[in-house]
Amino acid sequence: MPGCATKKPIVPPEKLWSEGEEAFHDEAYELAVQRYKALLDQHPFDPRAEEAELKIAQSHYLAQRYAEAIAAFGDFERMHPTSPSCRRSSITSACRTSHRRARAIVISRATRMPSPISAT
Repeated sequence: MPGCATKKPIVPPEKLWSEGEEAFHDEAYELAVQRYKALLDQHPFDPRAEEAELKIAQSHYLAQRYAEAIAAFGDFERMHPTSPSCRRSSITSACRTSHRRARAIVISRATRMPSPISAT
């Protein structure tokens, strides 16, 4: 019927989480990001939502999508400054280290790019 929006079926959060985790462990990072984002879109108040946000950032980093990783890590830190996940030293350290490393790689690559030719 024209003009009617079609709704996507709601997938149970357990299924989205397990598919995201399986993809993450199989190093299928793009699929992992898709599954974690679907979890956040469909079940924003799921107890694993915060961890899914962090896994999205880690997936971008491990897939060498450094600009996306920087943005995702920054968003996570801004959105969850007092998160129990951030208080765990291993995650906080990994988060900050990965964020710094990703930023350094992006800056390094940007400085090697040829400068644009200006039209005069």
